[in-house]
Amino acid sequence: MVLKLKYPKLEDVPEQLRAAYVERDGEAMLDFDVPDVANLKKAIDSERTRAETFEKELKDERKKLGDVQRTLEAKEATGNKTEEKITELLAKWEKDKNEQIANAVAEKDKELEKLTARVTKYDLDDKLHAEFIANGGRSERAARALLIAKTEGWKLVNGVAVKHDANGEVESTSASDYFGKVLKADVPEFYEGSKGSGGHTGAPKSADSKKSDKTPQQWTEDERRAFIDANGADAYSALLTEQLMGATVGRSKA
Repeated sequence: MVLKLKYPKLEDVPEQLRAAYVERDGEAMLDFDVPDVANLKKAIDSERTRAETFEKELKDERKKLGDVQRTLEAKEATGNKTEEKITELLAKWEKDKNEQIANAVAEKDKELEKLTARVTKYDLDDKLHAEFIANGGRSERAARALLIAKTEGWKLVNGVAVKHDANGEVESTSASDYFGKVLKADVPEFYEGSKGSGGHTGAPKSADSKKSDKTPQQWTEDERRAFIDANGADAYSALLTEQLMGATVGRSKA
């Protein structure tokens, strides 16, 4: 015989079975331990809600993890590009720096070359001037004498004044012999105790020169530039001044 779980009321339970029922919530319920269905349902609903909440939180966390992963990948990619960019910039900086250094060195080399040329010119002038004076040359004629000497091929080689011929070959004439004999015979008026007059004018020697006795005022522009390039503006100025002074003295005597 199967016992019913409940009856509407205790009086409805057969008498011989009534002892097995108890009245509960206005109904006759079979008296045995049964689970509390209502509370169990509540517990299940609570667990379901907690599970749904957990699933939502897990989904959010997974999304956050994905965002973090993408951020890390982006940073890694950017980091690689940044490293490449830094390498490129460093290479460009090194190239530019080397070019700047090379240009600076080239400029310094040019300055050194110009300075060396000036020092060489002054050293040559000093040596030629000393030889001219030592051989009886007049100090007021020294500038002109040096111009003549340089146009005739005197140059400084390893600190020594050496005369070169028209082909650039070294001659055996010493500076002392040149000023004491050659130049003295050519322009004796440049020397102390001599009143002779020579014909040497000191005009630049070149293939284009038509006359060897032209004064600086009579030179062409090309001749003037050639002389200045070879001897310097100061030398040209000194020669011009000497010519002008000579012309003035000549007019005064006349």
